[in-house]
Amino acid sequence: MDAFIPQLLTTDTRKKITIGGDILKYLSDPSNSIVCDDIGVFIDGIVPWMQNSNFKVSTQGLNVMCSLVEHMKEDFRPYLSSVIPPTIDRLGDSKDSVRNEARNLLTLLMSNVISPNSLFERLMAAFSHKNGRVREEVMQCLQSTLTSHGAGAVTISRLLPHLVRLLSDPTAPVRDMAFITLVEAYRHYGDRLRADLTNKYPVPPAKLPALLSRFDEAKNSGLLMPTATGQGDEGKGDDETDRASMKSGSGVGKSRASSAPPVRRTVLGTPLPSKTAGTHTAAGGVDENYFFSAFEDAPKVNLYSVR
Repeated sequence: MDAFIPQLLTTDTRKKITIGGDILKYLSDPSNSIVCDDIGVFIDGIVPWMQNSNFKVSTQGLNVMCSLVEHMKEDFRPYLSSVIPPTIDRLGDSKDSVRNEARNLLTLLMSNVISPNSLFERLMAAFSHKNGRVREEVMQCLQSTLTSHGAGAVTISRLLPHLVRLLSDPTAPVRDMAFITLVEAYRHYGDRLRADLTNKYPVPPAKLPALLSRFDEAKNSGLLMPTATGQGDEGKGDDETDRASMKSGSGVGKSRASSAPPVRRTVLGTPLPSKTAGTHTAAGGVDENYFFSAFEDAPKVNLYSVR
């Protein structure tokens, strides 16, 4: 690997293509080691290849990154900040081969290096990218992720504002893809997503009836996934409000371990008087038993000091 590092600096396109082929051949042999003096220098040298205007060089650069991810797995994590931005840009390339390799690289990152949810946190910029094809491709990537990893892998509430905004995108293919992506998301999240779209996010009035109609079609056709019908793992992929409502509705976990012993409180050594059933509190107040019950039901929190 060390021998390739000086060659990465060449500006000759033909030499780049030849060197890229040699690197890919080397990496494809399982018996070859990728250990070198500084793998970071090698990765930094490949990033400009990914950004190259020649689609063959750019495709090779993405191919090399894919091979490195498969070899390094979680050890590739320190280089994500250098690799993800140019990969996002390549999603908007005019060549299918480049876009396909960019999507493949993102898929490999989710499988080997970083969780899908964490990756989409880093892909937020793609939803508002100046290149419309990037906005379209990142939504296709989201659909593929839901299909391969399931609803629990992505916190959809973080992405809904972007998808709703893209329903009004100036580019028709992006608007269509946003619509399709929301329908696909409904297949995985069900009526929780419907409620969020109708109550929390400003879906364009002209689009909402058609969107809800497609939701109903998917539901009536039996296309919903188990996670959308409550038959999957409960709570996965839900945001905090979903989990709270599910917990309160199920009646499970009503009793929690108290962070303080259940002793009677006193004021200056005198026990507080108990309220009887017929005693009324002031407007807006709560009785003593309710207050202590709520206090003792609070979750235990461990505080850590820098000392």
